[in-house]
Amino acid sequence: MNKPLLKLVSIEDKEKIVQTISFRSGLSCEYSFSNLLIWGKIYINKWAEVDGVVYFYSEHDNTLLMPPGQKPPPATLARFPKLFSVNPENFSVAHADDEYIASNPELADFFSVEEDEGFRDYIYRTEKLVSLEGSKLAKKKNLISQFSGNHPSYRCEKISPEIFNDCFSLAKKWRETKTCEHIGIIHETSAMGEAFKNFGQIGLDGLAIFAENKICAFSVFYRQNAETFIVHFEKSDREIKGAAQIINWETAKFLRNKCLFINREQDIGIPGLRWAKSSYQPEMMLGGKTLKLILYKT
Repeated sequence: MNKPLLKLVSIEDKEKIVQTISFRSGLSCEYSFSNLLIWGKIYINKWAEVDGVVYFYSEHDNTLLMPPGQKPPPATLARFPKLFSVNPENFSVAHADDEYIASNPELADFFSVEEDEGFRDYIYRTEKLVSLEGSKLAKKKNLISQFSGNHPSYRCEKISPEIFNDCFSLAKKWRETKTCEHIGIIHETSAMGEAFKNFGQIGLDGLAIFAENKICAFSVFYRQNAETFIVHFEKSDREIKGAAQIINWETAKFLRNKCLFINREQDIGIPGLRWAKSSYQPEMMLGGKTLKLILYKT
């Protein structure tokens, strides 16, 4: 009997993958066709379906996402490396929730359980990002007022192919201010290139802010399910006061009648990102635990 094969995520897989995950709530941003595709060549994202279970695997990280829906028992997860001929060393399963861990006591026979705070999603109520009510968000509202006062004729428009290059230029300018060498920062513009190349086919949308007819901020987002949009990219000109706050606010206004929640993804362990995302007072932090395969027990 032939072994099942993992295949690279491609645009042709959209319908099947969307059918698998789009109706499920409470999933990390990593469970989105958009992320699986636009980061696919960087993380070498692959997938397969075996006996009704859909597996999403990153060859770069040697990490399997806990299958959505039907979750295999620990013994089956532990056999994944052998089944798909991948390296068992440092193999892990991401986003295992507490219910799965508690209901499978035999898990300890195969995996150790670890926390990974850098890969928790920041979830916000859309309406709260619009209203910015409360003393903790007063500074955000003030910066938006300052931006509006300094740039009274600013405009917000939907991203189209005509301004992809403008967005790229701003993203590169933003990257030049960063010294972090995390793969998610180093290769972000490559992922953005994949996003723009397949923008309409993926189902992406976005907004750009122009002040004095020059781009100063933009966001790119995607509907993950009926109640949540994911903001994949959000960049602003650090030299323009309030640009970061205005794109966040305009994005929330655009989405307020389309979703209850906005997922602004993860901080990937970067202190600056953690501060920025935390400062908007998330409604919840969404994340599970990582299961590390114990080699001598398999």
